[in-house]
Amino acid sequence: NGERLSLKEMLTRREVLWQETGHYWGVHDFSLKANDPAKFARLSARVINACVFSRERARYVAASPAAREMGELCFSLLTPDGDPVGISAGLIAHVANFGPILRWMIEHDYESNPGIRDGDIFEANDPKIGVCHTPDQYIFVPIIYGDELLGWAAGINHVLDIGAGQAGSMSSAAPNMFTDGLHYPPIRTGENSEHYSWWYHVWDRCTRLGTMNILDAKMRLAGTVFLRDAATKIIDEFGVDFVKQAMREIVEEGRRLVQSRIKQLLIPGLCENNASYLIQGKGWTPAIRPEGDKDTLNSIFTTVHVKLDGRMFIDNHRTSREQPNSHNLYPGAVRLSYFPFVLSQFAPFGLANAGAALAVDINTEPGTCLDPLDPFAASSGATPAGKIIPHP
Repeated sequence: NGERLSLKEMLTRREVLWQETGHYWGVHDFSLKANDPAKFARLSARVINACVFSRERARYVAASPAAREMGELCFSLLTPDGDPVGISAGLIAHVANFGPILRWMIEHDYESNPGIRDGDIFEANDPKIGVCHTPDQYIFVPIIYGDELLGWAAGINHVLDIGAGQAGSMSSAAPNMFTDGLHYPPIRTGENSEHYSWWYHVWDRCTRLGTMNILDAKMRLAGTVFLRDAATKIIDEFGVDFVKQAMREIVEEGRRLVQSRIKQLLIPGLCENNASYLIQGKGWTPAIRPEGDKDTLNSIFTTVHVKLDGRMFIDNHRTSREQPNSHNLYPGAVRLSYFPFVLSQFAPFGLANAGAALAVDINTEPGTCLDPLDPFAASSGATPAGKIIPHP
């Protein structure tokens, strides 16, 4: 209707429509697809192509071996309120985490302070606000068309060293975040599509592989700028109103696709799994944190409820309590542990977007190792992904 909403108002409207209708942004019918299916399909393909192109081009501009050769990165086009519409190849499970991180920024009034301007660069790696673990570096660049924020170009890559007490990207010996390497909530690391010089000094002084991490920082920025520019061309071609409505229809179509495939491939009911494993901490933890100087047996209970409408509810309420070791997972890491399974089975590459996250509800019990109450819990160690996925 042409009404201009703030990002906070968008989040509220989105949630109200979801609760009232059960559809993303209240999208009942795919009007754009019905009226011009070829045009809708062309836009959908252009979005995926833009994400893939940005990834493949960026990793040959500047990147560490982990990004260039191993492919430890991906890029995604987001709605203004943070929902991925399309995602490149690579670490596609992160489609579940872009939204919570960006919504954290919106809920904490980043729109007014520090403000969101064309050319701004925001980055984050704090597990407490939705990141999986500290080696995952997220970047968000706004897509501003005219004077309106129409979306975000986002990316993520896994760096080779995060400056923890233990060398490497994942410090399995860390008893808390103070030995877990560089942490930072969403911060503005540049403007006018250029990093601040101090950002490269941070990586050079705070990590062992400063040169590699600086290359990755430049790669993340290059990829998001490529994606932002590609998105701008898409808006030029299809028009603002068509793109805004199409993004919502694409996400809602993704949700319905995942639920239909769940109904086709799974039997409604409950599936339970219990996995126990030993965390060897004895002799690893320094004297400053003696409570972590012990071996711990962790048990992770997972119950998956497949509902008749194709939704999935995943519950971990009987899991072991949080411990002073690196095997705690905040909710972002739990989501990321499940989504390789969800996407590979129900939303393969090219069809993955925020709709998959809307079809799967995940519950973690506060105080457990999958939702620690300690705000300084370590979360960069080996993610027990294979241990929390129930096996039929």
